[in-house]
Amino acid sequence: MVIGNGLIAQFFKNDFSQSEKIILFASGVSDSQCEDQTQFKREEKLLNQYLNDIEKVHLFIYFSTISIYDPSRNLSLYVKHKLKMESLILNYPKTKIFRIGQVASKSLGNNNNLLNFINNAMNENKKIELWGNSYRSIIDIRDVVNIIKHIITKSNIRSKIINISNPNLYSMIEIIKTFEKIKNHKAKYILLNKGEVYRFNTGHIDSIIFDCKINFNEMYLEKVIRKYYW
Repeated sequence: MVIGNGLIAQFFKNDFSQSEKIILFASGVSDSQCEDQTQFKREEKLLNQYLNDIEKVHLFIYFSTISIYDPSRNLSLYVKHKLKMESLILNYPKTKIFRIGQVASKSLGNNNNLLNFINNAMNENKKIELWGNSYRSIIDIRDVVNIIKHIITKSNIRSKIINISNPNLYSMIEIIKTFEKIKNHKAKYILLNKGEVYRFNTGHIDSIIFDCKINFNEMYLEKVIRKYYW
């Protein structure tokens, strides 16, 4: 069963929508800039409803965010909310939390997604406020799906919290320059002295990345942006 209608939910519905033993909870707040408590409470209420019936399933999956590790963002209401939801889930057996990096995909209406936002701003020739010291881990939604499907169907990873992302971090300047190269025009932006570098561990999925034939090499960022935003 897949709970939700957003980007991540759409990519898992073909494989798991009919499953009664596996629940993928993808109905969380997706806007990292959200400060609306009603949205946070809606997610918490819905999450508790499914957790209360968790004895009926073999596995319950929750999608969180890799930005929990980012010192410049982990005090936001969004990240605090995600940590609160994680703490609820960790009290239950048969649960896994996937902390996902910045996803690249065709836009499904989420203009708050970083790459969608940059793409739209450049298409409309709008100025962007760019955090000059900020870094992001970019990963193709298809790679996210393949890694998670492998974990669900083939892996015996026991960790309850699993980081699903590109282990490489890209500066915002590097991301903008890649967009400029692909689109062949300059972005308008103001460079702000904000943001921090951060690290997270993906070593526990190294063998899965290999099995899925995913190559996070020096061309990965350009390949993904070209795939979805050219």
